[in-house]
Amino acid sequence: MARKEELFSFPNLNVEFKTGPITSADVDVIVNSANGTMVHGSGTAADISKASGELMTEELKEYASIVEQMPGIAGAVYREVWKFAQKGKYHQPTKLQLECAKFFSTNMGVPLGEGEIVLTSSGDLVARGVKWIIHAIGMTYDYKAKERDEKGRPPIIPAKPEKIKEAVLRSLNLIRDKKLGTSVAIPIMCVRKGGVTPEESLQAIKEGIEEHLAEQSCLEKVIIIGDNPESARFLREIK
Repeated sequence: MARKEELFSFPNLNVEFKTGPITSADVDVIVNSANGTMVHGSGTAADISKASGELMTEELKEYASIVEQMPGIAGAVYREVWKFAQKGKYHQPTKLQLECAKFFSTNMGVPLGEGEIVLTSSGDLVARGVKWIIHAIGMTYDYKAKERDEKGRPPIIPAKPEKIKEAVLRSLNLIRDKKLGTSVAIPIMCVRKGGVTPEESLQAIKEGIEEHLAEQSCLEKVIIIGDNPESARFLREIK
């Protein structure tokens, strides 16, 4: 069962910690911990992608056509992932993946760097009240490297806490600037493959929230999502 605990309050803003799937959070916006090509192959990103809903037949044809013609590094990555999906080694493309593929097809197939963000709709998650997904790039891959793992992925470039903070700050500012809502869920980012400790990630997220609030905010609630209840204790200590 999901567990929620209030951590600390800023003026007009409560920050809570919650265990359990981020897709069950009662918020307007979810921040997705994404990599530079946003293929959502594993972890929280895959959970969010799957919850956005699989593609219907015509959408699947559109996805395949976009991927086939997508230029650059992102095009090569999406074609490789599509190949593995057809072999049953990846989940089938989702509504979120279609939107991300459309983005890269207009971005010349150039992967995003750490700290950058992209806004998409939430697909089927809108039925749960989640209107938007902000894909925040906390880590990426060394696409220039020749070696690949069993799923065709190049080596990971370790994440940097300052880039996590930058991605969180940009995400919160986007919510304000585009009036996307008053509540957001943020996962503890880059703590496994990204090479960042939970404490480093949490500290970066907190600093991003603080810097956002130092200007102007429309937020009323922030839920930080993690799988270790000890994270709540750490956040109380650094408030």
